[in-house]
Amino acid sequence: MEIPKQIKVGRTKYTVLTPMYAINRHHYGGINYESARIYVSKREPYTDKPVSKRVMAHTFWHELTHAILHDMKHPLAPNEEFVEKFSKRLNDAIFSAKF
Repeated sequence: MEIPKQIKVGRTKYTVLTPMYAINRHHYGGINYESARIYVSKREPYTDKPVSKRVMAHTFWHELTHAILHDMKHPLAPNEEFVEKFSKRLNDAIFSAKF
């Protein structure tokens, strides 16, 4: 899956960046609501190996889930356990799609 460069959630237009490492060197991705940026790392946080396209896609969906829930002002927006479980299932469903 190709990672988009920009995506709109509600009225917020997020810039999607794919740096070598995310905001926090120990994570695969991150989101900054104030600057409207989503980060998807190209390198593994601990092994420094390249991240697979599937893992990058999962990271993107994870951060986008945060953005959507934040836009909805939903109390689950900061809940990492929920966001991780949801985004993993979303990524798996997308990768299983047949066209």
